[in-house]
Amino acid sequence: MGVLAAYRGRKIGFHLLEAVIAATRRRQIEKIELVVRASNQPALALYRKVGFQTEGTKQRGILVDGQYDDLVLMGLFLR
Repeated sequence: MGVLAAYRGRKIGFHLLEAVIAATRRRQIEKIELVVRASNQPALALYRKVGFQTEGTKQRGILVDGQYDDLVLMGLFLR
């Protein structure tokens, strides 16, 4: 999931995430998992705000434009 830069800061990501969580609960799924770049602090803050917890880190898990970044593994139990 991502929000174009021109639309960030308008709580669009928060509302999208709320909709995903609600739809997941309706389907009686027990857990949502995600992976996010460690350098993406706004996304990490959003996921933590809605209750996701860090479950691990994959060091140097992604290489983009010659730069490595860690990947943070997160999960949210719905039951």
